[in-house]
Amino acid sequence: MSVVIASVSGRPALDGCLGALTSQQGEVSVEILVVERRGAGARGALAERFPDVRVILAEADASLLAMRAAGMRAAGGRMIAVLGDAFRPAPGWLQAIVNFDGHGDVVLGGAVEKGRGSGVVDWAAFFCEYARFMPPVPRGPAKDVPGGNCVHGRQVLDRFGLAPGEEVWESLLHGLMRSLGVALISDPDLLVYHEKAFTFRGFLAQRYHYSRSLVAMRFATAPWWKRVAFVFATPLLPGLVLARLAVLVARKGRHRGPFLLSLPVIALFAMSWAWGEAVGALLGPGASLKRVE
Repeated sequence: MSVVIASVSGRPALDGCLGALTSQQGEVSVEILVVERRGAGARGALAERFPDVRVILAEADASLLAMRAAGMRAAGGRMIAVLGDAFRPAPGWLQAIVNFDGHGDVVLGGAVEKGRGSGVVDWAAFFCEYARFMPPVPRGPAKDVPGGNCVHGRQVLDRFGLAPGEEVWESLLHGLMRSLGVALISDPDLLVYHEKAFTFRGFLAQRYHYSRSLVAMRFATAPWWKRVAFVFATPLLPGLVLARLAVLVARKGRHRGPFLLSLPVIALFAMSWAWGEAVGALLGPGASLKRVE
């Protein structure tokens, strides 16, 4: 198997991810590919600490999606996993992939738990991004899987492989796959811990750029009237986000205290989220895709 990691969150995050990945137990033959931007300057130090890791160089201004695509094109495994560099895989992460039957049109996804960092901003960012995937998650068919904790069989990638330079957020790509008969499977044993720290302004910007780039992709071929209608609906988004998150947290029965404490911050992030969607629908992605980490 191959594991593709795009290095966008800084060296401490990447070291934690690789340290947890390379210390996994079991007889597992795995190829680890880290995609670095040119000029990042970490290639030598990375090779010294993790000599078995293969480094792929991307353009200096490459987006996260372009980096992941470059790693997947270079991977040689029958199963190709995408792992976020700010995720620390649980000890049984690789074994969960080994236990997975990757034959056929199937994509495997896992769970995302809150890792280190207990500040209100970090909790708010976690809920905004990964509340859907926090444990407990069911084992079996799923509507979506996390883009930074998923496994594609080679057969699926050969069928839906992106052309060089093409960039599509995983939620849209997986939605297309699902509509064309690919099964999305959730496995709670494929568990990672999210350990990325944010500042308030930093995640406010990240939420804007992510939502702008995502909606611009979704409405790339939509007529103008659909775009305008969507923009008029975006003021409803913050309330909808808060309601959905409250239902998710209540249903899962976990992290209720941190959720209540971070609600005011989540509300502000949801406003940035809505503004990004409105701008993306009207004006397209701009340079947002290259600013998402």
